[in-house]
Amino acid sequence: MSERAIVWVTHEQHSRNRNTGVLSPAVDTRPAEEFGERKILFHDAASHMASEDAAELVRERLSGFRPEEDYLVYVGHPALIAQAVAIVTNMSGGKPFKMLFWNNRIERYESREIITGE
Repeated sequence: MSERAIVWVTHEQHSRNRNTGVLSPAVDTRPAEEFGERKILFHDAASHMASEDAAELVRERLSGFRPEEDYLVYVGHPALIAQAVAIVTNMSGGKPFKMLFWNNRIERYESREIITGE
């Protein structure tokens, strides 16, 4: 029996409620936990990081990514999403990996296989 899948969320950004002043995630990725344990690669301040620093952190944080079992959820800063996809593609040797996307029609995440090789 394999370990539970990990759902890697690329970037969790927050927004402030105008009435209460409370910060909360701009995108609620908690429903993705249906597919596995949710881990956040970057929080708000990450979008200001130099790309070399961010790439190294993505590589380090995704070092345990298992293409056959784990998922990526693409949210947040486009540069961080692109780095995560590039690094996972490289780590998987061009083999397919899985992502989750929000389906507004059924109001839940769905899985898609990303094919990066020839």
